[in-house]
Amino acid sequence: MYFDNAATTVVKPTQVAEAMFKVISSQKYGNPSRGSHEYAINSLSVVNKCRQNIRRLFGLREEDEVVFTANATEALNIAIKGTLSEGDHVLATVLDHNSVLRPIYQLEKIGVEHDFIGLKDGVLDYEQLEEKVKSNTKVLICTHASNVTGELLDIKLLSDFCKKHKLTFILDASQTAGVIPINMLEQDIDILCFTGHKSLYGPQGIGGLCFKEGIEIDPLITGGVE
Repeated sequence: MYFDNAATTVVKPTQVAEAMFKVISSQKYGNPSRGSHEYAINSLSVVNKCRQNIRRLFGLREEDEVVFTANATEALNIAIKGTLSEGDHVLATVLDHNSVLRPIYQLEKIGVEHDFIGLKDGVLDYEQLEEKVKSNTKVLICTHASNVTGELLDIKLLSDFCKKHKLTFILDASQTAGVIPINMLEQDIDILCFTGHKSLYGPQGIGGLCFKEGIEIDPLITGGVE
């Protein structure tokens, strides 16, 4: 028996493999947005359809952005490094993954401050939010659910805190996308990062981030079109 679904789902729906094989074996799909020929148009159509599905899944509007990445690690690096700069302060939690912690530690070298919300009686101590927020705090980032303890965080409390202090709220939904309903507009989530290979039952090597209209993220990597 396999019990490591928090790392990746091994048993995928047969439709996933069939869809991937159909695209590759058809020899009708090229690089999306890299030409006006039929092969590029076919691919762009699939990409746009997927973006629409992601918008519906996370409760976004047409004008909100969906960006595809290699995984949640890349998405989180883009979100963190693209919203923070020298002199800023970021709040995270001790429940967060290394994909959050290591970028934050890296940014410390260029003058980004950080504090971590700790635990009380084994669960996140929300009272520390008000204790640790500063005048230069710009971002709150946290996991939606811990892949160690299974704790599901109180998103409404966190988003209300961010609205009160005018912070950008970044949510790592790697463990919950596809399992726990998420509506970014209703829950006031500014940026959401996800991976495809866990409870979305996709292959490894896919992921993305979603952000609401008006949220600005400096690109981590430049070049290409998509």
